[in-house]
Amino acid sequence: HHHWIGVMAQEEGYYIDVKISTTSYTSIHGYQEDSVAWFYAKADNTYSSPPGITAELVKEGTAYTLEERFGISLQFNAENRIGQWQDADDNMLVFSYLDAKLQSVQDAFGRTLTFHYSGDLIDSVSDSAGRSVSYFLP
Repeated sequence: HHHWIGVMAQEEGYYIDVKISTTSYTSIHGYQEDSVAWFYAKADNTYSSPPGITAELVKEGTAYTLEERFGISLQFNAENRIGQWQDADDNMLVFSYLDAKLQSVQDAFGRTLTFHYSGDLIDSVSDSAGRSVSYFLP
Protein backbone atom coordinates (compact mmCIF):
# COMPACT_ATOMS: atom_id res chain seq x y z
CA HIS A 1 0.00 0.00 0.00
CA HIS A 2 1.60 3.25 -1.15
CA HIS A 3 1.08 6.52 0.66
CA TRP A 4 1.55 9.79 -1.22
CA ILE A 5 1.39 13.43 -0.21
CA GLY A 6 0.21 15.85 -2.89
CA VAL A 7 1.00 19.53 -2.88
CA MET A 8 -1.14 21.83 -5.02
CA ALA A 9 -1.36 25.60 -5.33
CA GLN A 10 -4.28 27.90 -5.88
CA GLU A 11 -2.75 31.38 -6.16
CA GLU A 12 0.66 32.58 -7.41
CA GLY A 13 2.90 33.64 -4.55
CA TYR A 14 0.34 32.99 -1.82
CA TYR A 15 -0.50 30.03 0.34
CA ILE A 16 -4.29 29.97 0.10
CA ASP A 17 -6.17 27.40 2.17
CA VAL A 18 -3.07 25.30 2.70
CA LYS A 19 -4.36 22.03 4.08
CA ILE A 20 -3.28 18.43 4.34
CA SER A 21 -5.96 15.89 3.47
CA THR A 22 -5.49 12.49 5.06
CA THR A 23 -7.26 9.79 3.10
CA SER A 24 -5.79 6.84 1.23
CA TYR A 25 -3.56 9.51 -0.26
CA THR A 26 -2.63 12.78 1.39
CA SER A 27 -2.58 16.12 -0.37
CA ILE A 28 -1.35 19.55 0.64
CA HIS A 29 -3.34 22.19 -1.20
CA GLY A 30 -1.87 25.63 -1.74
CA TYR A 31 1.84 25.01 -2.25
CA GLN A 32 2.80 25.80 -5.86
CA GLU A 33 1.04 27.62 -8.65
CA ASP A 34 -1.09 25.44 -10.96
CA SER A 35 0.65 22.18 -10.11
CA VAL A 36 0.53 19.17 -7.87
CA ALA A 37 3.68 17.71 -6.33
CA TRP A 38 3.39 14.27 -4.78
CA PHE A 39 5.62 13.22 -1.90
CA TYR A 40 6.05 9.45 -1.50
CA ALA A 41 5.96 8.09 2.07
CA LYS A 42 8.93 5.83 2.80
CA ALA A 43 9.01 3.13 5.48
CA ASP A 44 10.98 5.34 7.91
CA ASN A 45 8.23 8.05 8.03
CA THR A 46 10.19 10.36 5.75
CA TYR A 47 8.97 11.46 2.32
CA SER A 48 10.66 11.46 -1.07
CA SER A 49 10.43 14.83 -2.81
CA PRO A 50 9.23 14.68 -6.41
CA PRO A 51 11.59 15.63 -9.25
CA GLY A 52 12.20 19.37 -9.43
CA ILE A 53 10.95 20.02 -5.88
CA THR A 54 13.57 20.91 -3.29
CA ALA A 55 11.15 21.15 -0.36
CA GLU A 56 11.23 18.43 2.29
CA LEU A 57 8.12 17.12 3.99
CA VAL A 58 8.68 16.13 7.62
CA LYS A 59 6.20 14.32 9.87
CA GLU A 60 6.66 14.43 13.63
CA GLY A 61 3.97 12.49 15.46
CA THR A 62 0.80 13.51 13.63
CA ALA A 63 2.07 16.97 12.59
CA TYR A 64 3.54 17.89 9.21
CA THR A 65 6.06 20.59 8.30
CA LEU A 66 7.01 21.49 4.75
CA GLU A 67 10.57 22.88 4.70
CA GLU A 68 11.80 24.68 1.60
CA ARG A 69 15.49 24.81 0.79
CA PHE A 70 15.93 28.56 1.42
CA GLY A 71 14.54 28.42 4.94
CA ILE A 72 10.79 28.86 4.46
CA SER A 73 8.69 26.44 6.48
CA LEU A 74 4.98 25.74 6.66
CA GLN A 75 3.75 24.06 9.83
CA PHE A 76 0.35 22.39 9.85
CA ASN A 77 -1.99 22.37 12.85
CA ALA A 78 -3.96 19.47 14.36
CA GLU A 79 -6.73 20.00 11.77
CA ASN A 80 -4.11 19.64 8.99
CA ARG A 81 -4.41 23.28 7.95
CA ILE A 82 -1.51 25.68 7.78
CA GLY A 83 -0.89 27.00 11.27
CA GLN A 84 2.33 28.91 10.71
CA TRP A 85 4.51 30.19 7.86
CA GLN A 86 8.07 31.24 8.66
CA ASP A 87 10.96 32.43 6.51
CA ALA A 88 14.74 32.19 7.02
CA ASP A 89 14.79 35.59 8.77
CA ASP A 90 12.21 34.40 11.33
CA ASN A 91 9.42 36.51 9.84
CA MET A 92 6.29 34.63 10.76
CA LEU A 93 2.60 34.46 9.92
CA VAL A 94 0.20 32.66 12.27
CA PHE A 95 -3.09 31.40 10.85
CA SER A 96 -6.20 30.99 13.05
CA TYR A 97 -9.41 29.16 12.18
CA LEU A 98 -12.97 28.97 13.40
CA ASP A 99 -15.26 26.20 12.14
CA ALA A 100 -12.66 25.24 9.48
CA LYS A 101 -12.68 28.78 8.04
CA LEU A 102 -9.63 31.02 8.06
CA GLN A 103 -10.42 33.60 10.73
CA SER A 104 -7.21 35.64 10.92
CA VAL A 105 -3.57 35.93 9.91
CA GLN A 106 -1.15 37.67 12.27
CA ASP A 107 2.47 38.63 11.63
CA ALA A 108 5.37 38.83 14.11
CA PHE A 109 4.66 42.54 14.72
CA GLY A 110 1.09 41.86 15.85
CA ARG A 111 -0.53 43.16 12.66
CA THR A 112 -3.64 41.15 11.92
CA LEU A 113 -5.98 40.55 9.00
CA THR A 114 -9.40 39.29 10.09
CA PHE A 115 -11.75 37.56 7.67
CA HIS A 116 -15.53 37.95 7.96
CA TYR A 117 -17.93 35.56 6.25
CA SER A 118 -21.42 35.44 4.84
CA GLY A 119 -22.09 31.72 4.76
CA ASP A 120 -19.00 30.12 3.23
CA LEU A 121 -17.87 33.25 1.34
CA ILE A 122 -15.62 36.02 2.62
CA ASP A 123 -17.65 39.24 2.64
CA SER A 124 -15.08 41.53 4.26
CA VAL A 125 -11.51 41.71 5.51
CA SER A 126 -10.34 44.09 8.23
CA ASP A 127 -6.91 44.83 9.61
CA SER A 128 -5.54 45.77 13.01
CA ALA A 129 -5.25 49.42 11.90
CA GLY A 130 -9.05 49.60 11.58
CA ARG A 131 -9.22 49.49 7.78
CA SER A 132 -11.74 47.25 6.06
CA VAL A 133 -12.70 46.16 2.57
CA SER A 134 -16.00 44.50 1.67
CA TYR A 135 -16.87 42.17 -1.17
CA PHE A 136 -20.25 41.99 -2.84
CA LEU A 137 -21.56 39.40 -5.26
CA PRO A 138 -23.60 40.75 -8.16
